[in-house]
Amino acid sequence: MTKKQYILIYFISLAFFGAFSLLQKTPGYMDSAYYYSVGTQIATGKGFTEPFIWNYLSQPTNIPMPAFTYWMPLAGLLSALGMLVFHSTSFLAAKIPFILLASFIPILNIYFVNLFSSKRSLSFAAGFLGLACCYYLPYLTITETFVPYFILGGLFFILSNKLLSGPSEKKKIWVLTLFLGIVSGLMHLTRADGIIWLAGSGFVLFYATSTNKKNRIIEFLLLCALDFLGYAAVMSPWFIRNLVIYKSIFPAGSNLAVYFTNYNNLFSYSVNKINISSLFSSGISSILQNRFTAMQANFQTIIGTVGEIVLLPFIAAGLWINRKQKLIQFSLIIVLVMFLTMSLIFPFAGQRGGFFHSMSAVQCFFWGIAPIGFEFLINKLAALKKWKAERSLRLYGATILGVLIILSVIVVEGKIYGNVMQINSAWDSRYNQFIQVDAFLQQNGVVQDQLVMVNDSPGYYTMTGRNSIQMTSGTLTEAVTSMKQFGVKYLLIDNDHTSEFDQLYTSSGDLAPFKYLGKVNDFVIYQLAE
Repeated sequence: MTKKQYILIYFISLAFFGAFSLLQKTPGYMDSAYYYSVGTQIATGKGFTEPFIWNYLSQPTNIPMPAFTYWMPLAGLLSALGMLVFHSTSFLAAKIPFILLASFIPILNIYFVNLFSSKRSLSFAAGFLGLACCYYLPYLTITETFVPYFILGGLFFILSNKLLSGPSEKKKIWVLTLFLGIVSGLMHLTRADGIIWLAGSGFVLFYATSTNKKNRIIEFLLLCALDFLGYAAVMSPWFIRNLVIYKSIFPAGSNLAVYFTNYNNLFSYSVNKINISSLFSSGISSILQNRFTAMQANFQTIIGTVGEIVLLPFIAAGLWINRKQKLIQFSLIIVLVMFLTMSLIFPFAGQRGGFFHSMSAVQCFFWGIAPIGFEFLINKLAALKKWKAERSLRLYGATILGVLIILSVIVVEGKIYGNVMQINSAWDSRYNQFIQVDAFLQQNGVVQDQLVMVNDSPGYYTMTGRNSIQMTSGTLTEAVTSMKQFGVKYLLIDNDHTSEFDQLYTSSGDLAPFKYLGKVNDFVIYQLAE
């Protein structure tokens, strides 16, 4: 494709994602709200701080607390960039960097399909897959890690391909390796599992030096050092920051997810109970069962989300017919490593969206390989059935693209609207309830500087500006202890809560030590009487 065609495709994509972003007026869920709200803190000069507590793993003692003790900062920095550039703290301003980046996805898809074929029809199909992208579509224009991971993963594969193609000039190899390390660092700065890609860059460099029999080990070690230098250039400021605050390159409590026995450990107040002993005391059968369940869920993610059901056979075929290429081999290795990491080491995070996030880094490459596999399988089928190949490719190609459009519409309708007859979208409805709940509190004399405990504390802060702490998991006694520690008087319970809050949610009266204040939509509101 020509440069003008790439520019045209970018602006078509920009118009599409820009229009789509208007459907989402609020962050919609905790992750997006977190990056938006902390981005607001950065943009308004309040630094890397959180005006809420959303988990207790780092054992916070006050609000505001240091930001990004569990999640990495790049998405928050992108949010802040949008707000700074447009001199606005609106959610739309925060989304603009993500919309601009999302518009490169079809271009990356086209780049990858062109590695294997120069057919314009396949390039068109690959670019189209970046728009009718089904389950990923609702997450590409909000303040989240998906789009940075899409783009950085694509850049990683581009650099890897150039290195594996064996550039003749030594200087070019050094430059490519340095940039590969920088991209690895940015991926780690986006997500904690991004460190896998630093190891992945080592695999790429090992492959890239395999043809140099004479000085292979020396060249490999030198390239690894340069690769790590690029990584360190990005990550060292972050590590230094952590050293200053926590006396460790990783935030306090960030390693505890390894010992989780259930997903709600993430919100446990009694952090000292989460350790290797608690893990093994849950029983070997439970440990194995949880990991087997995570493997099942993550495998379903590969089929339904990554493969979009109908694309999976074509992705598999594209990978198979090009299986001898080192870039293909690397892609399969990195997917396997991510699958095992998110199934065996972090099973609860993996099956609750972590693996879905992780796979976004390889999605553009797979979207690029899918049309190659499609052409191969349809040509085989046409030869077997004695059909006209070109006609079959057009017919079945249009059918597949039509199915993907329908699937994308169904996903958007369910995720964004919930019901097409609703005036307010399902995406925004819960967050709009936060505004109504806070209005009820103000009507009952609760001043703005009084904190609340709520499920999704970043979301509540985003919509109301009121500092808050996350509902704990464990026992009601621990929730009360947490509220007392941070001077919280009000408890807001909706239908998304853990079992210890069941009785409070279904009650319409006082339950010691809580005084019933009322109900607003899905939320039951209590005041701590002690």
